[in-house]
Amino acid sequence: MSSQQDGNADTDILPLKWKPGTDHMSKLLLNDPNVINLIARSLVGEIAPENSYTVAPTEWADNSRSDMLYTPRAGVTKTMPPLLIEIQYLVDQDFMLRLIRYASSTYDRYRVLPLILVIVTKGFSSTTFRREFTVSSNGFLLEASCLFWAKQCLLLSAESINGHLNQTTLDPMVALGYLVTNHPPCQMPPQHQANPTLMMLYSVAREILSKEESTKSEKANLIYRLEKAKRDFETILDSDDSQGSNKNKVKQSAEDGIMLIEKMQKDLEDGGDSIEEDNNTIANYTLEDAQFVESLTVPGKNKNWKDIFNRGKAKGHFKRFIDDYYSKGAPPFI
Repeated sequence: MSSQQDGNADTDILPLKWKPGTDHMSKLLLNDPNVINLIARSLVGEIAPENSYTVAPTEWADNSRSDMLYTPRAGVTKTMPPLLIEIQYLVDQDFMLRLIRYASSTYDRYRVLPLILVIVTKGFSSTTFRREFTVSSNGFLLEASCLFWAKQCLLLSAESINGHLNQTTLDPMVALGYLVTNHPPCQMPPQHQANPTLMMLYSVAREILSKEESTKSEKANLIYRLEKAKRDFETILDSDDSQGSNKNKVKQSAEDGIMLIEKMQKDLEDGGDSIEEDNNTIANYTLEDAQFVESLTVPGKNKNWKDIFNRGKAKGHFKRFIDDYYSKGAPPFI
């Protein structure tokens, strides 16, 4: 079976967000240092040394957010301007007006007009609208008039690079356009297998895929463990036989544990970054301690939570649980 056929087979099982022409894959690629170097050298020229640009924040004062922004590590200048990168499925009038606002926000922050690259993953709203753009001097990029709002506004699309794909050596920007607009990341065209830029881009794409699959596996494992820990806390609430103030402390601890788990579950659903700190806080308690509880559990019999806690405490378990309650004046089960 040919390498191209293998690529198609691999692509059939990839999630939609990993296929070419989608924002997710493209944005991850644009965060890679090798891709940043490729774009910076292509747009700014030889005056941009390797690793001279880095990713900058893209949240603006009006609460809008652009896709990607590169700025020089040594500081923005007119010869080393900010590079504003947008990934756009369909270019139309609304998008161009939004792009002008992003460019204005970039200028407000750095007082230098940005150099803009739009990666067009689908096309233009109409043939008439497409004709408003001119072909750039290198022949494989389109250019928009931008005299007062950008240093230059270039567009990279499947259409603009089509006439340059049969060359023995692809221009680095043509190779980038080839990957993000035309072909899946597991499919290396035979005529370009030796192209170093395309090989680098596919290597980056494979690494991203591998990390994403690992992250998915870790997330699924964490979700399972959180559900298990939550059920244990709920069992404590349902079956606790402590008396008086001890009962209140056990109940409060279980309720606090459930609240923390529910917060982490919400962060997982929202795709938020705040879960890492909570995960570090709860990990020892929910995983190691839950396993200890399971080791003392007899199927069909009620748990003696006071005995389990005291035996676990003697073995070094439930540390966070104890610390929390000493800080409140007294530990539980005493």
